[in-house]
Amino acid sequence: FEVTLYPFLLMDVAGFPWRGRITASTDKTEETATEINSFFDREHGYRNFILHHAQIAHDAGGVDRLILGSELRGLTTLRSSQNEFPAVIKLADLAANVKQILGPNTGLTYAADWTEYFGYHPDDHSGDVFFHLDELWAHPAISAIGIDAYFPLSDWRDNDGHADEVNGEGPYDLNYLSSQVEGGEGYDHFYASEADRDAQNRSPITDGQAQKPWVYRY
Repeated sequence: FEVTLYPFLLMDVAGFPWRGRITASTDKTEETATEINSFFDREHGYRNFILHHAQIAHDAGGVDRLILGSELRGLTTLRSSQNEFPAVIKLADLAANVKQILGPNTGLTYAADWTEYFGYHPDDHSGDVFFHLDELWAHPAISAIGIDAYFPLSDWRDNDGHADEVNGEGPYDLNYLSSQVEGGEGYDHFYASEADRDAQNRSPITDGQAQKPWVYRY
């Protein structure tokens, strides 16, 4: 057996049941960094929460892996300036601190939300794309890139003659489902509207400028 320790942040705030909704009141300001630093660094903040569990693991004889957290996308996508993501910086620093406690043989990662797989595309009509987690994934204390993957694996419909009918023997066909990990919605095509989804009118995922379609594959 191998042991992975996964300290998990749960929410009990009405209207905010998911940790991904934790965020700051501003974006791209000094106050953004101040609020994020408070979340991580205050006496009972997130940093102490993770370090406490790392110390427990150390005192118990160690673990094979520790996950620094998961799906904090409401924080990791916030900027203190045009190009700086303070929560990502704090997670990278936290990885270094945990590594000091648990030693080089313990693997570390962070479980990013699946919607961050293709980076951060701010909804400001700028067209900017940031691979905002790169500073964390490239940190020497991090052992693996982690994604909580909830990608769509099927677009099977009840009616005959739908678009996926030729791709498998049914909605539970393993070959069909496996083919959709690197294929299908979010990889080869997307639906531009709910009407297109209902009619299965699929728009191809392309990047005509740089020939990098993976930038738009969530």
